[in-house]
Amino acid sequence: MLGICKKQLISATAKLMYCKCSTIALALLCLLPVVTLAQKAGADQDPPAPLGKLIDVGGYRVHLYCMGTGIPAVVIVGAGFSFNWGLVQPEVAKFTQVCSYDHSGIGWSEAGPADSCSLRVNEVHTALKNAGIKGPYVMVGHSLGALVARIYAGRFPEETAGIVFVDHASDFRALMPQDPKSPRGEAPASAPSASPKPLPPVGGQVHGIEDDPNFSKLSARDRELHLWGIAQVRNQMALRTNENINPQCFAEAEAFAKDHPHPLGERPLVDVSTDEMRTAEYVRLQEELLALSQNGKEIIADKSTHFVIIDRPDVVVDAISQVVQSVRNNAKLTAPTSFACPVSQPNEYKNEFLMTTGWPDGTVIFKPGGPGFVEKDGSLSMKFPWTRYVKGQLTIDGRRLDGPAPPLRAHIPSGYGDTGFQATGLIFPTPGCWEVTGHVGNGRLTFVTRVVKIGDGPKWPSH
Repeated sequence: MLGICKKQLISATAKLMYCKCSTIALALLCLLPVVTLAQKAGADQDPPAPLGKLIDVGGYRVHLYCMGTGIPAVVIVGAGFSFNWGLVQPEVAKFTQVCSYDHSGIGWSEAGPADSCSLRVNEVHTALKNAGIKGPYVMVGHSLGALVARIYAGRFPEETAGIVFVDHASDFRALMPQDPKSPRGEAPASAPSASPKPLPPVGGQVHGIEDDPNFSKLSARDRELHLWGIAQVRNQMALRTNENINPQCFAEAEAFAKDHPHPLGERPLVDVSTDEMRTAEYVRLQEELLALSQNGKEIIADKSTHFVIIDRPDVVVDAISQVVQSVRNNAKLTAPTSFACPVSQPNEYKNEFLMTTGWPDGTVIFKPGGPGFVEKDGSLSMKFPWTRYVKGQLTIDGRRLDGPAPPLRAHIPSGYGDTGFQATGLIFPTPGCWEVTGHVGNGRLTFVTRVVKIGDGPKWPSH
């Protein structure tokens, strides 16, 4: 049976958010060979030998695992265990030095002060210095780790050569109890308590990286280490703070950008996002991240959940490679390859199920005077007449082919009978190249059109 795919907040042990679309039987097959080993390690309380070294950071030690040679050094700042990067780190080590880190309280790292993103930044900074790893560095962060990377870059700009975000954490502040003194519901400036109360997951179900079918791609060693890690009570307690410190981490990261339109300047930035559930809020977050640098680009990891590091490690390695090469060559990131929109020909707007009206040259133009309208949120709305040749309710969906955008929306009024003419309004969130599909009965009609906006155009009347 296939699980239901939905974006959800997840437990702290599983990081922050991901979409689980997997076969239950396959997930069990991935885990069964190593569960016994992990349980044994947990029962014995005899930790395996660390992959790297334990580095003193001021009264306690954290685990730093480095491999490869070359500059700039790449520093992976989480948010998970260092061994969760087993499909990425060895590949990066082929072209430069790369270090991964376990924050205090997880993996082999010793317990430290109350957790926060500032603490993690201090730990990384001190560990790199004491280990003799020279900067400036390319900082890489997944989920909450992306916030750690942002704060590191804000606090130590001279030590930051570039940055890679891997499905950056979502902002939890809207879910937190509102503080009347904090208009956006920011967490208080003090560090979280040692035993925080976690935010409840949305959807009623808890998932972790070990539930992802691609968990099996990790080596047997790394799978065993992960299952050993999550079996330890100390790790569970430490990881539980991830979602609780998220609001304060966001507030700290935004503070560095408050008075600077591009706080990273010309430093290369690659934002790796996913193609699932690209809501308007998710797309807006990617735009905000790209605005941090004047030398940034987004790479969309298709067919990936939140756990891009095991679902699409090739995309993460490529993103890191691009930033490293940009730093070495003191050059701009390569612009995305130009996209030729495959607009449909006139005869492709009709089949035995449906027909709709095509536009000259396959281009829908929004311009002052109409015929289209601009919605209050900036989306572009255009009337499209359809004809149904078979009985059934018409539904319409669509996606942008040449860049990130929320999905197409459609307004389909009732009262048009089971067949024949059907008036609709198609709402394109952005200009671009759009694939539109109408469904009726067991049939469908798909066409591709180019959407162009000239000027502001007329505003859609208030609904």
